[in-house]
Amino acid sequence: MVKKWALAYSRWLEELDRWIDYTYLLMLLAAFYMTWEVVMRYYFSSPHEWFDELMIHTCVLAIFFGCANATWLGKHVTLELVYVHLKGKWRQAADIIHFTAVVVLAVMMIIFSIKWGMFVDSQGAKYQTVIGTPWSLLTYMMGLGFALNGIYGFGLMLRACAGIGYEEAAKEKTATG
Repeated sequence: MVKKWALAYSRWLEELDRWIDYTYLLMLLAAFYMTWEVVMRYYFSSPHEWFDELMIHTCVLAIFFGCANATWLGKHVTLELVYVHLKGKWRQAADIIHFTAVVVLAVMMIIFSIKWGMFVDSQGAKYQTVIGTPWSLLTYMMGLGFALNGIYGFGLMLRACAGIGYEEAAKEKTATG
């Protein structure tokens, strides 16, 4: 039952990941913003403050979406020194512990981001630019990034609990044993 549910959740995450793969466009957009601003500022003496603000928001989104994507692809930070020596059930147990920690920390950071954003909103803090977006917008974007990381971490934890991806190790063990 857990395996069936984990596979269905994984398929949903794969579909979500197809959309998140396009976050590189956010970085290209930020590079365009920066280039445009340099040209406007130094060649036409007509800087636009709101470009900087837009670039910061774009980069924050791209970075946190990229972190979530790296978690799903298994390319985020891990304890490789220990992990590469684990096989079979030990690796599965390490994955369950690791991804449980990812989910718990993501939930903690989401709660912190929401509370911090609400506090900043209550203080009326805004950028001193034309757009005047609240400071809390960045905090909420970080919360969204942590939520994505937690969603992917939960999917990987389900896969580890269901034993998905460990079949090859079990086959190797029975073939050599």
